Amino acid sequence: MPLFEKIDTHTFIVDATMQLDELNEELGLDLPEEEGVDSLAGFLLGRFGSVPEFDEKLEFNGYEFTIIKATKKRIEKVKIVLKKESKA
Repeated sequence: MPLFEKIDTHTFIVDATMQLDELNEELGLDLPEEEGVDSLAGFLLGRFGSVPEFDEKLEFNGYEFTIIKATKKRIEKVKIVLKKESKA
């Protein structure tokens, strides 16, 4: 199963286990790659401060992240909307 699905030119459904470097490359994003943070889930956990609930949103650097699947312990799927121009 692919780690991401393109819905339209600005919207993607992404598996939260996708590696940040791969996500940046595949979707043309520029999310910061930080020490100890490898995946989209790790990046979002750092921004939310805890495991977010279904439909929680986060805006970061021109992107909107919406949690579309999560358990009490982990983020599983995320919708990313590109609000600025990207290379995707």
